[in-house]
Amino acid sequence: MKKTLLIVLSIAMVLCIACNQAGQDTAEGTPAPGGEEVSVSVNTDDPANTAEAGTDEPFIMTDTSDLPLEYYTFDEVGYEADAAKMFDYDFDRNGTPEEIGFKLDRENRTCEVHAGTRSVTLEEVATLDTAIITDLDPESPRLNLLVVVDAWEGEYSTVELHIENGALTVGKTMKCYCWMDDNKTVWFSERGEMLGTQYGDRTYHGDDLVPDTEWLFVSDVLTDAEIDADRESLIESGFLMELMRDLPCTVDGQNDVLKQGDLIYLLRFRETGDAAEVRSLSGKTALITFTCDDGFTYKINGVAVDSYFDNLYYQD
Repeated sequence: MKKTLLIVLSIAMVLCIACNQAGQDTAEGTPAPGGEEVSVSVNTDDPANTAEAGTDEPFIMTDTSDLPLEYYTFDEVGYEADAAKMFDYDFDRNGTPEEIGFKLDRENRTCEVHAGTRSVTLEEVATLDTAIITDLDPESPRLNLLVVVDAWEGEYSTVELHIENGALTVGKTMKCYCWMDDNKTVWFSERGEMLGTQYGDRTYHGDDLVPDTEWLFVSDVLTDAEIDADRESLIESGFLMELMRDLPCTVDGQNDVLKQGDLIYLLRFRETGDAAEVRSLSGKTALITFTCDDGFTYKINGVAVDSYFDNLYYQD
């Protein structure tokens, strides 16, 4: 009986040693996964960002019911501040909160963002406007830090940051603004040019930032009270668009026309730039379709959009 037990133990020890050696060989021979090349600098003096510390610590699936959290620089410290702490949060999910903050170098137009000892430097930044910690994919252990930076007078970009291979890493970057509403929904505000410069909002999901819809919705649709109180200035600014000629459209899927002299305002537009939904003061909710062959001249039924309106507003 003892002899049999010794034989079993000997076999178990041999198998254990073989498995350990195979695991070491695999770990030493497997390169760290790469990412897209981005315009950032990684702090290589920080041990957390070196190859020797290139593996993530085990994630602790902590409660994230308090997310998203938003930091708005102007309200907290003002845009003239060069550095600030934004959050204390367990962003790497190792069980211990770390300080998350930023530091601007206005002369070189860079912004360093740090999470604990990890940091990245973003290029072409005048100010850091907003930061949001969120969880874009509850099935993934990774959390997301959305940083809204202003390159110059309203030229906003949203940069997604996360922990990858032990380093603070830049993910997707989009030319848009990002904000959180009172219901803690994170919205992305994007630009369209079909009816002058207009902005619409939509939500995204997933660590790769996948849009939830192809439509962008105007967040503050004009109300009858606002139109009655401020009609002339709304026309002057292009929020109310005045038709100089009949405009072909569809209403409830049927061909129709918005009449010369009608005032319309935008409800939503498609990201592809080929459709927009508007409402007229005469009571119609209509779909307008567009073509754009040269990349910047939008047409309705083959006629340039500017031929239909005399008050479209275009932002530089």
